[in-house]
Amino acid sequence: MKIKLIIILAFVSSNAFSQFDLYLTTGLGTGNYFNTIERDPYSAGFELKPTLAGSIGAELSWEKLKVVQPLVGINYVFTGANEYSKYNAYEISPVYFRFSYITLPIGFRVPIYKSFGLEATCVNSFRVASNTDFPEVPDWDIAMQPAIYFKYKNWRGSLTHYYGLKDAVGIGYLHSSDFRYFNRIFLVNLAYKVYSFK
Repeated sequence: MKIKLIIILAFVSSNAFSQFDLYLTTGLGTGNYFNTIERDPYSAGFELKPTLAGSIGAELSWEKLKVVQPLVGINYVFTGANEYSKYNAYEISPVYFRFSYITLPIGFRVPIYKSFGLEATCVNSFRVASNTDFPEVPDWDIAMQPAIYFKYKNWRGSLTHYYGLKDAVGIGYLHSSDFRYFNRIFLVNLAYKVYSFK
């Protein structure tokens, strides 16, 4: 009896996981960085301004599962920020950060109420292009990315916050000053289901 039950559960599980949906996704929003010194009005000589950010990619999601729906994806993401002199105590030239990544999110969605739900992903990001004056830019970033979403038929809209956990610029510490820059990306996303694998 136990063996039959295990076989049935394995069959149901494999059948559910073989039914996944393919989405094409795009997003647009703002990119910026979190820097400890820039947030301190007594020590900062600069301020960071957001710039345009966006993404385009594809995603596989297991929407047949009702409680927790796993997802994996691949995206091309561009982001950055503008850094300007903030005070007149000394002059610094404007600095422009521009980076492009291939990102690999893996996570899950949890439907909350009807078409609304929450999403959480861990995102590995691999730098494919950059335009900055700093030579030691890391090739890899990792982030947590929470989101809220809304579904309507084959469409899904979402608001995501990319919360970088590594120094994305590579300056690190200068003496006792923390010059690490952590990616912060807010995107409004739109996805369309192009095919369901059954």
